[in-house]
Amino acid sequence: SGDTIAASSTIVGEIAETGRELAVLIKATQVLVEDTPLTSAGDGTLRIAVLGTDEVIAYSQEALTVGAAAQLVKVRFA
Repeated sequence: SGDTIAASSTIVGEIAETGRELAVLIKATQVLVEDTPLTSAGDGTLRIAVLGTDEVIAYSQEALTVGAAAQLVKVRFA
């Protein structure tokens, strides 16, 4: 598969600690205001969380509308 990592490869990871800010991919067409709650979309992106249903893992730190493709947005992890 295209996501396979060779055994001899070196990778870099990030730890999403509470309060840490990172730029992450937000699912296409999401309309965000500052502090919008976000959850996993299950495809490597985040989407707007449904409060009381979804686990909130981060909050948007920007107000914007994501276009037709996923976009990097600054978030603060919950």
